[in-house]
Amino acid sequence: MVRWGNKLLSAGVCAVIVLIAACGTQRAPSSVPAGAESKQPLPAICPQAAPAADASPCVSAGVQQNQQANQSFNDRLPLSAAVAAKAGPVTQRIRDALGRLTAAQRLQVSAVRSALLEGGLLSTDLVISSGWTQAPPHNGVAFGGYERLSVRAAVCAWGTVTVKAIEVDSGGITREGACLPSAGGH
Repeated sequence: MVRWGNKLLSAGVCAVIVLIAACGTQRAPSSVPAGAESKQPLPAICPQAAPAADASPCVSAGVQQNQQANQSFNDRLPLSAAVAAKAGPVTQRIRDALGRLTAAQRLQVSAVRSALLEGGLLSTDLVISSGWTQAPPHNGVAFGGYERLSVRAAVCAWGTVTVKAIEVDSGGITREGACLPSAGGH
């Protein structure tokens, strides 16, 4: 036991204090006469950090692969041939109903909504938005929703309506469980 001020310290605590105090300090030269060299290295007082491991030259996935995997929640689940065959006529009825709209009605959300419901989309989870733009800018109405079918598989229809064109596609739901892809991600 060693006394430090009013406290008694154990030998182990004293050794730790001495080692910590010695870390980072330079050693005094040994008392070896000039010209004579010591054959034995001096023992290390302070622990040294282990050298960092070299990076592996193998890369399992690139940045682009990781980004694509991160967006896979927007991939569509495939439809069976039987379900796709049942969805085909409904998708065509939707296309036909939209085709009967006048140029002015194609830009009105309420008119597009009525045509979509008439054609065979369900009102539940139907998403319709206007004013979307692409390069070059086009005004129009975008939509997505579930087709009315007598099968258990969810079939989605989505597309756009402009004064000049009507685009309607159908397929399975996204892996996330919706008809329209999400803008999500990290």
